[in-house]
Amino acid sequence: MAGSGDVTAALFLSRYLESGDVKRTLELTAASIYGVMEATFTAKSRELRIIQAQNELVSPSLSFDAIKL
Repeated sequence: MAGSGDVTAALFLSRYLESGDVKRTLELTAASIYGVMEATFTAKSRELRIIQAQNELVSPSLSFDAIKL
């Protein structure tokens, strides 16, 4: 998906600068990107539905737990 890496990197950086917590940043970034991707696939679009899923960027509807491997 064109632009997904860019939006992921931007979101990760902004969240990390807010919290300084890598684990929490990974969890929130993954959840937000999942929400954007879900909206994109639901719309059967080839372009990211960032505007339609903007609430997912602020407050993701799902949560993920990052675990150390």
